[in-house]
Amino acid sequence: MVASILQVIFLIVFAKVNKAISEKTTVFENHRTHTSFNNSLILKRFLFEVVGAFSHLAYVAFWVKDISALEKEIIALFAGDEIRRVVTESLIPYIQKKYNATHYEKIDLKKTDLTEEEKMKHYIIHKVIELKEGTYDSFDDYLEMVL
Repeated sequence: MVASILQVIFLIVFAKVNKAISEKTTVFENHRTHTSFNNSLILKRFLFEVVGAFSHLAYVAFWVKDISALEKEIIALFAGDEIRRVVTESLIPYIQKKYNATHYEKIDLKKTDLTEEEKMKHYIIHKVIELKEGTYDSFDDYLEMVL
């Protein structure tokens, strides 16, 4: 069981490393169109995810031929992935939102007693907070549907 948990952790770490490497190598390929760029990036990331996530399952199923070990591996893989998704998609954004709410004062920009300079200052602070939240990567959603 410990090996399965470590494997899930390594898959998560290597997926992040692969994402960064795939994006940089795809930029170096110098694609003519944005569609060609995206297709190349998707192919690289998808193949890595499939091989990384399922090669050990194929090994246990076809080489070791141990059904109980295969069952444990599948349960650990999907449970670990579920925990990863809950943490990254729900818990971390919730904590970030609470942190930002406590560290930045809430000002109603529609108040008339604020000067234009104060309104602009608070508007910029709110925009900086939005930028810190990061971008949404839909690749993981598509990968969940396929796998």
